[in-house]
Amino acid sequence: MTGKTEIQAASEEIRAQRDDWLAAASGNVLLRLRIRRWAALAEVCAVSASGADVTSYSIGGRSVTKADLPALWKECEALADDIMGELGTGGGVLVADLRGAFA
Repeated sequence: MTGKTEIQAASEEIRAQRDDWLAAASGNVLLRLRIRRWAALAEVCAVSASGADVTSYSIGGRSVTKADLPALWKECEALADDIMGELGTGGGVLVADLRGAFA
């Protein structure tokens, strides 16, 4: 897959993930906003990763360029980690009772 087909496939995966996360987030408005932000960033990142010759993008009415992509990738990854953590699907969390451990 290259170009348009690759972008369409990636977009479908992003939308499916977004919809699953939105359903899981139910009434959590702030989390739902972060999910929508993640989806917008992920779409831009998918286009850039496809090798498409696009010089600028628009996210929520704000124009970004290829120079902005490294920062967008980092924000997208951080949002995904945050969202998965909020939904309880992120990496493992160690919980320990340390009461009295330092007495």
